[in-house]
Amino acid sequence: MKKMGIYAKTFFYTIFLILSVIVVTLAIFSEQAVEFYNVSKHQNVREIFTTFQEELEGKSYDEVRMTAERFHEDYPEYEFALYDYRGSLVFATPYCEGILDQNEEGWVLNQDKDPSVTLNLANFNPSDNNLGLLAFYPEFGPPYIDFIKMTAALLAAVLVISSIAAAMFAKIITDPIKRIARDACKMSSLEPVSPPPERHDEIGQLGKDVHEMYWRLKNTITDMKMEIDRRTRMEESQRYFFSAVSHELKTPIAAVNALLEGMLENIGDYQNHTKYVMECFKLTNTQTKLVNEILDIVKLTDGRVKPCYEEVNLNEAVHSLLDPYFTLAGRKSQKLMVDIPHNMYCIVDKKMFSRALCNILINSIQYSNDGENIEVWCDESEERVCLNILNTGAQIEEDVMERLFEPFYRIDSARSRKDGHSGLGLTIVNELLNKMEIPFELRNTEKGVLFSMKLLKAES
Repeated sequence: MKKMGIYAKTFFYTIFLILSVIVVTLAIFSEQAVEFYNVSKHQNVREIFTTFQEELEGKSYDEVRMTAERFHEDYPEYEFALYDYRGSLVFATPYCEGILDQNEEGWVLNQDKDPSVTLNLANFNPSDNNLGLLAFYPEFGPPYIDFIKMTAALLAAVLVISSIAAAMFAKIITDPIKRIARDACKMSSLEPVSPPPERHDEIGQLGKDVHEMYWRLKNTITDMKMEIDRRTRMEESQRYFFSAVSHELKTPIAAVNALLEGMLENIGDYQNHTKYVMECFKLTNTQTKLVNEILDIVKLTDGRVKPCYEEVNLNEAVHSLLDPYFTLAGRKSQKLMVDIPHNMYCIVDKKMFSRALCNILINSIQYSNDGENIEVWCDESEERVCLNILNTGAQIEEDVMERLFEPFYRIDSARSRKDGHSGLGLTIVNELLNKMEIPFELRNTEKGVLFSMKLLKAES
């Protein structure tokens, strides 16, 4: 069985309350209403017959009979009789002829008949004779029927008006509650919900509180999901990192072991210990550098390294790093061009910024073809200085670009290993710039691959 909704309940309860009030009111005032009707009825009858009496004054018996007949035609619901002082009937309606008897005292009512009301309007003089008037009318005549009809119509009107008022009242009361219920149903499914309309009452406050609670819970759930996703990504990143580290360390360690075993066994050319000790030394130096870079990443990741901001002249900071990179670029017939204003100052951690810039320059030179240009310049805005590094003639596939900041990822693994690159350069750049809260971007342009970072501008 379908449950009755709050609108139907409110409507029926309101109708029941209104009808109860009407019934109690009728019960209290019914006696007064009946008495009022009887008084009104008697007053009406007296007024009618008083007017009739006035019309009879000064008329003969024949005129009295004609006037009485016309009166009876006009008021057929009333029965009456006119008699003279001798007791003779001058005029009587058919009903009166059946209920009146004559005795020594004059005209009296038949005991078998019982008219509702009798009025005796006597002693007025038509043609020097006194006439008596007996008037009868039914207890439930037309006035009573009119009264009942009027009462029924009034009750019907009250019922209709009450039903309309109850429906409007129920709608006004229940619509906000039904809206809150619908919104709560959507909230349970985390569906979007529009803000409640402005109301300055308890229902409005309830809707506002429910909506505010929903947004707080939704934000909390969103934050929890983001935290879970972050932890999941971090765990995946850690697994990938440890796997990559183990792979990067395993090969050179195995090579060192092979060299040492060869020297210990004095096998073939391995008898030349000096030569292969130097090879082992180179491998261990490479691994030391790799381990140091891994430790740097760990320090940046776990928050042990905090940026120390200072005001830095960008032109001087960049040029102080360029000498070795001019040499590296010259080996590949590349041109390293720098265009930075001398009075450009930024707020950075100088050591972090310098290391990040060095790694970017190394990658730009390494992945640019021979004879290309490495361009460094800056664009100024109100709050930021955008430092751009462009290596011309190069393009990176989009799916590859997304992975460039992953640990140990190399576009050309063979060439990178041969050149002594660990594959952690851009990973360290990513950690350094994030630690300094410097927004950066790597993207393809028509001229080549552009790396841009937005440095905080120093106040002049």
